[in-house]
Amino acid sequence: MRQRSSRALAFALVSAYTAVAALVAVVLLAVASPTQAPAATPVAASAATPATQPAIRESAPPTTKLPKTPPFTPVTGPNGIMSVIPTGWQLKPCTSTDCAQADDPTDPARFLRLGASPAPSESPVSLQTAYEKEFSAGRVNFQRVKLVAATHHGFAGVDWEFEYDLNGVRRHVKTLMWRANSQDNWVYASAELTRWPETRDIYDKMADVTTP
Repeated sequence: MRQRSSRALAFALVSAYTAVAALVAVVLLAVASPTQAPAATPVAASAATPATQPAIRESAPPTTKLPKTPPFTPVTGPNGIMSVIPTGWQLKPCTSTDCAQADDPTDPARFLRLGASPAPSESPVSLQTAYEKEFSAGRVNFQRVKLVAATHHGFAGVDWEFEYDLNGVRRHVKTLMWRANSQDNWVYASAELTRWPETRDIYDKMADVTTP
């Protein structure tokens, strides 16, 4: 009976030792091989090739745009016609009656006219066509640009434009005549051809506001 007990005890001790040894082995294995993988060692990223930047364009300096036309001053001409002329120009009587003229103080070859006179029986177009024949007879290389019926502020009239040579220099002239209140009213601009574009701006403003 004692021998059997000794064997049983020895077997129990061997089993316990085996279990403890297995447990220790598991613990050591866990320590040597953790279940979580170690964090990856960060690798320095290679420097990215910079994208090609668009060339920087320098903007042009702002351009100051000068007004096409100068400041204007209201004027009253013969027989009550009202208009405007560039500020600094002086309105004075023409050599003919019922007419006033404003000369460019910086260019004596450029001038404006306006006027009004009692209307005859002929139509504005017929009257201006007849006057063109008279005027052109004494002008060198006269050339009509246009002579057409027109209206101004609802009144019937005629738009006449022409060129001619004076002392070897080409000139350009434009005039608008319209019949209102039993009067023939007109505005007129004359300049050397090289200065006509800027003169046309002045003429347009003058014609646009002239009354009646």
